[in-house]
Amino acid sequence: MITRRRWLLTCMGLGIAPLFACSRPPQAFQETIAVFGTLVKLTVYAQQPEQASRAFAAVNTRFQQIHHEWHAWEKGGLVSKINAAIAQGESIEVSEEVAQFIQRNQQLCRQTNGLFDPGIGKLIKLWGFQQNSYEHNRAPSAESLAEVLAYRASILDLHWQGNQLSSSNNKVALDFGASGKAYALDAATQTLTQEGIRQATVMIGGDIQVLGEKPDGPWRIGIKDPLNPNLAKASLSLASGEAACSSGTYERFYTDQGKKVSHIIHPHSGQPVTHLLHSTAIHHDALIAEVAALAQLIAGSEGWQSIAQNLGVKYSYLIDNDGRAFISTALNQRLH
Repeated sequence: MITRRRWLLTCMGLGIAPLFACSRPPQAFQETIAVFGTLVKLTVYAQQPEQASRAFAAVNTRFQQIHHEWHAWEKGGLVSKINAAIAQGESIEVSEEVAQFIQRNQQLCRQTNGLFDPGIGKLIKLWGFQQNSYEHNRAPSAESLAEVLAYRASILDLHWQGNQLSSSNNKVALDFGASGKAYALDAATQTLTQEGIRQATVMIGGDIQVLGEKPDGPWRIGIKDPLNPNLAKASLSLASGEAACSSGTYERFYTDQGKKVSHIIHPHSGQPVTHLLHSTAIHHDALIAEVAALAQLIAGSEGWQSIAQNLGVKYSYLIDNDGRAFISTALNQRLH
């Protein structure tokens, strides 16, 4: 019969470290990265500080690359090059990964009946939201707005021949402000996984994606009350891989002649959205969660359920200007 002591000595002699002899709970490490015009907050659990530092550095490198390549008005970046080719009526070849991402955006535009449309960059620029500071902006004139709306520019005007992209409308200007954040969330979680991190959260603005669980249980998040930012309307736990993405009209805006101008622009009317304050969607696919949050907000209290159904989103939470909540049945069962 092998005693515990003899078994330990045997393991040591064979170079095998018994799990209970060397394992210890991982520690939490946090990092904040300034990128995408906001602060990205990372929390990872790692055995050693060096592992956390390597993971943070890898994510930061990936984020800087994404910011340069996917930023709508970053000169020399990928989106800038694509928009320049479209404006000149030329085609441009992109990588397989980029082609798949843009094609997914096209599909999601169809599924949301055009309420999510990254092809309206000229409309967003007209309202002054393609810049880092816009508190001194002024609303565009009715004439200039009518002119841009007449372009009827849409990401659906893009056409493909293999990975060669062209457009039937040279007024299309891509702006992946919403879906780009989801792209960054996925890139971050993939990078952390490659660095051996199994427990983490990535928070970009109002969006968060989680990996694994904390040592003491699931990750818990709160849905902020836009009328009282110090309070939460509700809280819930996220399962590993889930992304909770939010879109709102109460944080990024400017005031013109006493009227709030939200950065959420309705692709069809060309007007800033004002009928809801907040929208959250939860899904294991960060891109679907991000698109759902935005399209639900634009659709409003009467149309959000149709959008959620089209996208296969079960967990939705919306708040109107009076603070009333609209909650999907499935999410209501998860709330605390």
